Amino acid sequence: MFIRTQNPPLTLGCSVNGRLGAMLAAAVVASTFMMSGSLAQVAKGQADEKSVATAEQSPDKIRLGDRLYIHVAGTLPELPIEGLFQVERSGKVALGPIYGRLVVSGSTIEEAEQRIKDHLKQYLRDPAVMVTGYDPVIHGQGAAPREQALERRVKQLEEEVGKLKAKLAELGAE
Repeated sequence: MFIRTQNPPLTLGCSVNGRLGAMLAAAVVASTFMMSGSLAQVAKGQADEKSVATAEQSPDKIRLGDRLYIHVAGTLPELPIEGLFQVERSGKVALGPIYGRLVVSGSTIEEAEQRIKDHLKQYLRDPAVMVTGYDPVIHGQGAAPREQALERRVKQLEEEVGKLKAKLAELGAE
């Protein structure tokens, strides 16, 4: 599989074998697009480019694809909000059919809590919101050793892609 991006010019080649290899290849491709800024073009019209760019620049900002654990007290009894939520390609998180979606990408955890609280005030009297980055061990869903190894490798590849992007930018400036 070879992936080419235009901005910055980058070619990624990899050989994949089996399901684990395919998952790793998908993670590499996703991180490459995210780091190159091409993801904003892929999601054109769906995501706020400023939020996406800000999220890419800062590791403490919520990014597309991040998993968040969200707990809200004071919800309607038949429509609780508690669990794992993934940030969609649009930069939004879906809170449920009644509560809708709202943009959280580009925010810190604390800013996301406030955004969610402000959004839910349309539907609830006094929502209390807690947002944390998802950690399978803390949330009682410890990953299998293969999954942990894959997660470590994906993080390592994301760091390497970031370094390559910086190097490309450095070379382009010369």
